[in-house]
Amino acid sequence: MRHEYFIDPVIREQLTTISRDEFWRQYNHHMLDAVGIQGDLDPLVEEIGRRFAGIDMVYQCPDATRRTLAELMAKGYHLGMITNREDLGRFCAQIDEIGLRSYFDWLVAAGEVGVSKPDPAIFHLALKRAGVPADQALYVGDNYWADVIGAERAGLRAVLLDPHHLFPEAGCPVLDRIEDLPGLISRDLLTWLA
Repeated sequence: MRHEYFIDPVIREQLTTISRDEFWRQYNHHMLDAVGIQGDLDPLVEEIGRRFAGIDMVYQCPDATRRTLAELMAKGYHLGMITNREDLGRFCAQIDEIGLRSYFDWLVAAGEVGVSKPDPAIFHLALKRAGVPADQALYVGDNYWADVIGAERAGLRAVLLDPHHLFPEAGCPVLDRIEDLPGLISRDLLTWLA
């Protein structure tokens, strides 16, 4: 439900007209409703907001992800990132903080280009920035609806990282672990590019 919430077109439209605080109130209400909590949800929504307001978010990157990115770079792959984040500067600061920026040749953020996943336009913009046609690119994401559906609509082949098996409907290669990506690429690359 969390993944679906962020790509719902009605909700995406509302994001342009509501404050950040109101967005999180609506999100928390949606999540409480999704797990079946009934009754007056407003007091719970406010309490969740208060508790999260006091949390300092700490971003980190698992070592397996760093090793995988380094391995792909060493094999000569050019890596980029597409995010639905609105604030590119803040996002760049976060990936700098966890030491990921050096792995990526380019970044595309929804807030920078005015369109977000799953709209194929953001993938087309990323392909242009990467300087490659869709049939020579592979997109890896963790949200079936935003990442896989969007990438496929833009003509890219997609791989879903789904360690918790949240998306049984996925009709693309699915990985439980990011470190399996180089093996999948080596094994299936010729078939994918044929």
